[in-house]
Amino acid sequence: MTYETVSGFTSAPITTTYEDLKISNAGLGRRDRNDWRVDIDDVNIVSITVTLENTAVKVSWQSFWDARVELETIEYCIWDDRRRLIESIESNRTGIN
Repeated sequence: MTYETVSGFTSAPITTTYEDLKISNAGLGRRDRNDWRVDIDDVNIVSITVTLENTAVKVSWQSFWDARVELETIEYCIWDDRRRLIESIESNRTGIN
């Protein structure tokens, strides 16, 4: 994932793997344990780009590579400097709700 600010700054890639999620989300319930939460400490963000990469390992007996990504709702939350929620926007595959 990367983001861009109004001034044209593009962030370095922010990444995670399934193995990372297993560690960081170990205490969460079944429904939430695959969620990836990212805190961006920046202002004037104009775009967020999420890139999905197939990192499945091909096994010799398989004729294809298995990879599954469940892309559901993406929630963007905007906080003030006192960590109070200003706005929450949900997006899904069809656009902004």
